[in-house]
Amino acid sequence: MMDFDNDKEVLETFFYEATSKLAKIEAGLERLRENPDKELIHSIFRHVHSLKANANLLKMKKIEEISNKMEDTLQKYRSGELVPETKSITNLQQITEKLKKLTNRWQESL
Repeated sequence: MMDFDNDKEVLETFFYEATSKLAKIEAGLERLRENPDKELIHSIFRHVHSLKANANLLKMKKIEEISNKMEDTLQKYRSGELVPETKSITNLQQITEKLKKLTNRWQESL
């Protein structure tokens, strides 16, 4: 098995992609307040899922765990078990901010 978590180029690519995904998640959540569209929910879910999978590959457990919690809420939106409403969207936005801070901390430690 490859040891990607110590490869500087791989880590730099992760941070670049994570920053992009987090910006898309953030923008998507803001749009979700106005229009709880199923395709928008799917798009946000895919970005979170990708972030989680990449963090797993690089053994960034905290980012993976937090992303997994976001994914759980988004899956409930997708299934109709939970309706996107202000409180839960605000919670997801706060989680996104936490992920941005964690990602920045990891990147600064390189």
